[in-house]
Amino acid sequence: MWTRFRPAMVKVRQLLAAGAIGDPRFVSATIGWKAEFDPLFRLYNPALGGGALLDGGVYAVSFASMVLGPPSLVVGAASLGATGVDEQNAIALAHPSGAIASLGVTIQANPISAGLILGPAGRIEIHHDWHRPEGLTYTPDGGASERFDYPQTAGNGYQYEAIEVGRCLGAGLRESPVMPLAESVSIMATMDTLRAQWGIRYPMESASPASSSRPERDDRE
Repeated sequence: MWTRFRPAMVKVRQLLAAGAIGDPRFVSATIGWKAEFDPLFRLYNPALGGGALLDGGVYAVSFASMVLGPPSLVVGAASLGATGVDEQNAIALAHPSGAIASLGVTIQANPISAGLILGPAGRIEIHHDWHRPEGLTYTPDGGASERFDYPQTAGNGYQYEAIEVGRCLGAGLRESPVMPLAESVSIMATMDTLRAQWGIRYPMESASPASSSRPERDDRE
């Protein structure tokens, strides 16, 4: 997940590790963009894994996982469009510590994409567009806010992930401690749970050739 390696997200983790806001209790994130409907476009095409969750929601779920770890309860609601993919959704994640994440994803409108982490000692606000962050504001409880800016450099920001890959290879590591395999699998499990709740099953997941480009609805309890 390339977002984790951007300088702003590195700063977020440093603040959390330093106990700047105490143990995180609440995380929220909204992400999305208005995409004109085209049944063949990847966002709407089930044969291409379309839908808001897999395209944008993965960033929000990964963000919550980075801050709070794996959830113990996953609940979501989704609005399915004409092609059967989720065009917007709301996700609630509960954790053993009692912390909660509230996430929203849409491809029907252009939201203010911001991330927020609350703790008993303060808060961290990640500015729009938080999944490719260029800045954040840290506010200690009862204290003055401090802003940190990390302007976009050349490229899309993927280079920070590539640098981490190079570091891991040089250190003989098989995975990055920032984005380990076990966490990647956990994030996918969360999204699979959500898709099961919404009855979304893609054609390539079927044991037999799909008769239509629309995702199969899984009506099993």
